[in-house]
Amino acid sequence: MTNDNDDEKDNESNLFREKLDFYIENKVMVHIELKGKRFLNARILEKKSDSIYIINERIFGFMHLFVNEIYSISEYIEGKK
Repeated sequence: MTNDNDDEKDNESNLFREKLDFYIENKVMVHIELKGKRFLNARILEKKSDSIYIINERIFGFMHLFVNEIYSISEYIEGKK
């Protein structure tokens, strides 16, 4: 028997993976809010596994993005506050 909370987390992770894959394919710059209230503005470059992506963040450069750390993800809009 699975926990409803685990199913919800799996669904959320699957949604984030679908969005990340779309953003890779379409070369879209993204705004990523991480759990813990940090954020990144980046281009998603590569999928290393179902849970790890390589990004090029505007300030920090190349880094790993772990799907389980994502709170939300959307298209980056220049100048949006």
